[in-house]
Amino acid sequence: MISGYLKLEKAGTNWKARCPFHNEKTPSFFVSPTRQSYHCFGCNKGGDIISFVEEIEGLDFIGSLKMLAERAGVQLEPLQNRTENTERELLTRVLESARDYYSSELKANHSAQDYLRQRGLTDETVNNFQLGFAPDGWQNLCQFLQNKRFTDEIIIKAGLALRSEKNNNIYDRFRSRIMFPICDQSGKVAGFSGRIFGEETEKTGGKYVNSPETPVYSKSRILYGYDKAKVAIRRANQCIIVEGQMDLLLSHQAGFTNTVAVSGTALTTEQIALIKRLTDNLVMAFDGDEAGLNAASRSINLALNAGCNLRLVAIAAGKDPAELILENKALWTETLEKAKLVIDFLLDNLTGKKLEKLALIHEIEKIVYPYLVVLKNSHDREHYLGKITFLTQLPENSIREKLRAIRPADGGIEKVAEIEKPSRREKIIASLFGLQWLEKEEKKIAERLKVVLGEKFTEEEQKLLARKSELTLMAELNYADMSPVKLEQEIEELFANLNLEVNQTEVNHLRFKLSQEPENEQDILEKLQAVYKKISDLKNKK
Repeated sequence: MISGYLKLEKAGTNWKARCPFHNEKTPSFFVSPTRQSYHCFGCNKGGDIISFVEEIEGLDFIGSLKMLAERAGVQLEPLQNRTENTERELLTRVLESARDYYSSELKANHSAQDYLRQRGLTDETVNNFQLGFAPDGWQNLCQFLQNKRFTDEIIIKAGLALRSEKNNNIYDRFRSRIMFPICDQSGKVAGFSGRIFGEETEKTGGKYVNSPETPVYSKSRILYGYDKAKVAIRRANQCIIVEGQMDLLLSHQAGFTNTVAVSGTALTTEQIALIKRLTDNLVMAFDGDEAGLNAASRSINLALNAGCNLRLVAIAAGKDPAELILENKALWTETLEKAKLVIDFLLDNLTGKKLEKLALIHEIEKIVYPYLVVLKNSHDREHYLGKITFLTQLPENSIREKLRAIRPADGGIEKVAEIEKPSRREKIIASLFGLQWLEKEEKKIAERLKVVLGEKFTEEEQKLLARKSELTLMAELNYADMSPVKLEQEIEELFANLNLEVNQTEVNHLRFKLSQEPENEQDILEKLQAVYKKISDLKNKK
């Protein structure tokens, strides 16, 4: 299964590859066939085949399970009401039939093909994203689907048709439109967006007509192009967000396959959650004027609240990314390279206007402060507090008071706890537990660990259980190919070092106790002497 995504190389009894979840030159991603698990020692991701599919495909547990079952040809027991399952299956089938119909109509319509070529799209892009054409007429698609024995009810429920109030017949929702299939995260058609082809009239509707909410399509939960972009997003560790379908298509065509589109709406919490499965780094492109910034404000707030590292790029002169790319692909590359973190972007934009001091202070308070207070990283906030203090010449305490006034009631700028690196003692214990969990060494090492750690054994075991798969694989990689004699030597060395660490900890404890209990000096000194002797003996044995 994993070999379908990665080029695996033999590494003893295991396999290795360059990690798909972060950029690296030297392979640190290992797969253990015997344990049906994987682990990357670079980014620390690991788990079983289901968690791999969750990560690589951006699916939840149920979605991953279904995908694996489909590939294996296994019929899963219904996870929900069978009627509901049957309906969703029918909706997917009718939507995919509609996609095929629209695609065939595009191939037969040279004017629509010419239009797409004029917009800069290659045939490869058109085919890859399965673009289509809805011909003019009221019942072209409906008749096609009826001939395939889909009921009127399921066609309507899929958002493909409406029912006439005059004669109760159904008619096509999309007419004379370039059709963009919108797929869910697994690549199944969930809905459509149709752009007018020809003259826009009251009868044809607006420039764009989109599928309504259906049991398989929720616009707040789907991002256009996510199914095609998710692998590239993970590899780049960055997601580019554009507004429209054409923006996305041309961005992908220009080589930026880590692009998704919001299809003319603000980002939602559900869409951000989808992206965060793959990366925390977002680049958002929007119109460079004040109206564009205002339109993007909700998206910016949600992204910052979610803890994303959000960068902004402004498209100048009223252009959109599609127009920019068509003009010069290098301009799009250059624009993305100039993306700035939100607060830097806003501050640089305001200082570039050469405002008077009071006006600058007012604009920073109005535009920057609302975003500054939702930053999750306290170090970033402190950095920008310093930058604003320098720009405005205001006292830092005054700025903090202003910020507190627009924070939640329990606000205040919290400190971020620093992550402590594991000590040498912790590393040794982790290695021994990894060896313990290798079946052939389990009993022997467990008994010895209990002797050395005493009552701490259970505590240490519980602490490391969450890393069992990682530590077992590490032990397998480091020790599985050793001869019994060499392995025994390695185990003895680990225990000797652990004993040294345990006794050194006891020394530190006794020395502290000595400073606190002078009345027990004699007793403590005797204990110290005994521990020092143990340490000396252990060192002499090495």
